[in-house]
Amino acid sequence: MPLADAGGINTWTEFDGSTRNNFIEGLTTSLMLAGWSLTQKVFSSVTGTYGSNPSNGQTVSAGYVTYTFVSALSSAANQVLIGANLAATLSNLVAAVNLAPGAGSVYSAATPINPIVQASATSTTVTFSFRFAGPMGNSTPTSFGILTNGGFKLTGQSPQSEAGSSTQMSAKVHVYDRGATAAPFGTELLANAQFLNAAETLASNEHSVTVKPGRTFRCVANQAQFFCYSPSTAADPAGSVLCGGVMWIAPASACSGDVPQIPATFSFWTANDFDSLIANAKTTPRTVTVGIAGSHNSSTDLEAQVTQTLGDANGYLSSDGAFNGAITLGDFQMVSLHPAYNYGVDTGTLRDAMRWHGGNGVVGRRMLLEPLVAWSPPTGGAPLVRGQLWNSWIGTDQAAMDTVEQFSDGNFYVAFTNQCAFGTLWLQVPGLKPLSLNPVSYAH
Repeated sequence: MPLADAGGINTWTEFDGSTRNNFIEGLTTSLMLAGWSLTQKVFSSVTGTYGSNPSNGQTVSAGYVTYTFVSALSSAANQVLIGANLAATLSNLVAAVNLAPGAGSVYSAATPINPIVQASATSTTVTFSFRFAGPMGNSTPTSFGILTNGGFKLTGQSPQSEAGSSTQMSAKVHVYDRGATAAPFGTELLANAQFLNAAETLASNEHSVTVKPGRTFRCVANQAQFFCYSPSTAADPAGSVLCGGVMWIAPASACSGDVPQIPATFSFWTANDFDSLIANAKTTPRTVTVGIAGSHNSSTDLEAQVTQTLGDANGYLSSDGAFNGAITLGDFQMVSLHPAYNYGVDTGTLRDAMRWHGGNGVVGRRMLLEPLVAWSPPTGGAPLVRGQLWNSWIGTDQAAMDTVEQFSDGNFYVAFTNQCAFGTLWLQVPGLKPLSLNPVSYAH
């Protein structure tokens, strides 16, 4: 297969990762520069449940404004009349927060509109949401807890069409803040993301990355995929990597003897290095064990692969159990396609199945392979090839992460992986240095 070219703009950006909102805004900006479309701005919100009608004098706060439930209205502001039942009372509260009709009858006439929060209700619950969509409302306090999950949904698009359709293959990423911390690794804050198919009927696991003072992130992106990572960080057990997108899928005729690559109604892959159960370097996509002993094999069927956790309409759902049952968050590793030469995280075994003789990192001696996306069937066995990453190579050398080189094709590439024994994943970038999106600063 040739190197898959996503077309459009290929970008490399660097942005502030010191807070959740900075990460969300920075990644969103990076993806839009690369051609991802902003599909939806998501409001931050929180929901509270009432078991009974509030009593006279009971209060509820919403975005720095406190409302008092009363049996009779007075001239004081922010009073909510207790109704005949809970549903009526909550309806009155919504009217007061939103300054809807009813001033002087269901809430006190002196009540101003809430400048920060809006409200909606069912018969037993009230939802407070920030008045503006996006991450800026996250962490706003209420009686039910802080507002969370504000962020953005963005869509990446492959140049390919779905089989039997003129619809182009695409995937979404929802980047948000649910107020999580990186326990048990301390009190670092986590920004969150989830990948979805275009119809949002299938979703990846929730992915997390650590944000903290002084941290920056870089993002290599095109219109179909992105790799977001903290530079010079090979293994952060609380999360330093987030990547995913839509893969290139070869026609069946181009993969004679392989698993048929079409028909495909959707295609997406995801990866992240956060795993609270495995606090070591073996969970990060950027590095695996180096300096291993053993002979160099040169069998033609042992090709370097990238394995992912992803969903498939034909039933292959989030399974790379043939490699390691503990990996469930979408980690990927450089491995052999042959099941006899897998990298076993739990056992620590690594077979050097894929070193190119005479290469050893010497420029001009590396062999370049297509980075294929593969996964294992739920029943185990050899991995199945699904597609190929865009604008990237696997080189048969052990390069240090963040190394930038200009290849013979004239393009610049940055090493995403770090001293990986099976080779280096090189991502195409537009130049020697990333575009800085800093400074960006938000309060939360």
